[in-house]
Amino acid sequence: MEREKAIGVYIFGICGILASLGLLVFIVRSPGSLLPKTGNIFLILINIVFDILPLAGLAAAIGVLLLKNWARILFIVISIIMISMGLFAFSIVLLSGKANLIGFIKGMSVSVIPFVAAIVYFCRPKIKALFKPHSLKDANA
Repeated sequence: MEREKAIGVYIFGICGILASLGLLVFIVRSPGSLLPKTGNIFLILINIVFDILPLAGLAAAIGVLLLKNWARILFIVISIIMISMGLFAFSIVLLSGKANLIGFIKGMSVSVIPFVAAIVYFCRPKIKALFKPHSLKDANA
């Protein structure tokens, strides 16, 4: 007997697949994204994160659609990374003095709010229960 999926699982799974594929296209179209031209270790680490993150996101999104608990956890971890990167980028913009309110709202709506929503959603007890494997005893009842 198949477990029934909540609508949010479909929404986050499909959005995760689309976002990951979008990032993969961005990486492929960005010349030199895999090999940074600078020796700055910080930029190299950011490049590695941007190269691996879409692949991990794609795996997590597909796994979430299949109700795999490891995928739910990976989705939460990726969301935390994306929130951190978004807030870091906004802090740089704010410190540069080039920030405007409209740009800040647009950026927050794309790079922080959806990931906060994913963390809140996937940490809910009813949603966590969907991802736990059911025993054979429960399936026969």
